[in-house]
Amino acid sequence: MKKLLTKIYVTLSIVLFVTSLGAFPVTYAANPDAETQAMAFIENVLPVDLSKYNVTLDHHSVDEGPPIAGITGQPINRVRDNLRYILDSEESTLHVSFSVQNNVVMYCHVTEKNGSVISDKKYISLLDAVTTLLEKYQNYTKRDSTNLIAMLDAVDVTQNVTTTVGNTKLTISQINVYGIEQTSFDWAYTENGADYTSLQITYRNGNLYALGDDRGVYTIGDTSINVSKEQAIDIAMNYIPNYSYKMPNDVTVSGFNITEDRTTAALFASPIDSTELRPYWSVQLYLNHTYPGSVKGLTLYIWAKSGEVFYCGTRATGGAEYDDSSDGEPMTSPEVDSSLSTSNPLSPDMLFVIGITVVAIGLATASVVILKKRKK
Repeated sequence: MKKLLTKIYVTLSIVLFVTSLGAFPVTYAANPDAETQAMAFIENVLPVDLSKYNVTLDHHSVDEGPPIAGITGQPINRVRDNLRYILDSEESTLHVSFSVQNNVVMYCHVTEKNGSVISDKKYISLLDAVTTLLEKYQNYTKRDSTNLIAMLDAVDVTQNVTTTVGNTKLTISQINVYGIEQTSFDWAYTENGADYTSLQITYRNGNLYALGDDRGVYTIGDTSINVSKEQAIDIAMNYIPNYSYKMPNDVTVSGFNITEDRTTAALFASPIDSTELRPYWSVQLYLNHTYPGSVKGLTLYIWAKSGEVFYCGTRATGGAEYDDSSDGEPMTSPEVDSSLSTSNPLSPDMLFVIGITVVAIGLATASVVILKKRKK
């Protein structure tokens, strides 16, 4: 799993890009079942002593953004409930934010607003903490996590580690964010070199900071890879002579010179017109000089099974994007949801940061409901 901090930076540019596609007047009512799922997570998974906290629902809203067009142009509706709870005690205050889709908690983010977390027990180590969390999470989701726990027993969780057992790849990343120690665990289902659904858990200074799990929302489709890395690069190079983008005042830019020895290609997975994930190649082309609009590179997405180019766009200094299709129309692509770069540009991982960002910003309008009183 790539660093969550990197994912945030990438997400912000993607949010701006998705916004540029235009909006449709879609409005959804808040789903009370989402509150049930979030509270069940707090009560059964969150490693805090709830007897010491008042639990308050501070915000509940539903995404009202446009559905994203899939490869065939059909819309992918992504109705997500965004919730924030305040856990307040005399010793500390926590903000716990959720993104819920299809009545499944996809992401949870814990922010220490005041004081330190009052834990539900004393954990002897990070391994003890994450193992206990997985056991509680397994009981909550009814999804077997035995193999995930077993993988932890074979590694040093305080080091950077990548290991694969069968079709499960575990990546442990140690990073320091402004002096704050952070450890991230990512268990991804992988096949033929592409990562699909995953469970991601992050700890900061020994406390749970974030949990993301898209396994209950996304399914894995045809994982066939008929196009090699070299073939994907060839397809991209043959595509570029017919590609152009537009600048203001109807200025068309074309005739790109590629620095071929810097070309890269990486394999990822993304939805098409549903929640079914399929593999694709992300090909990055670097230009031998800067083109109008500060454009220094081009990005192409190519389906790994068919070899079809389903997206071609510019990479510009500062993240600027111009007309991303050769015919001047807005691009058509699978969900532009993803983290969090060398990480998957279209994967469901991006939902984590997008969902948490939506929850965490501009939440002052919600009514407050007291859900659970601190025990005397």
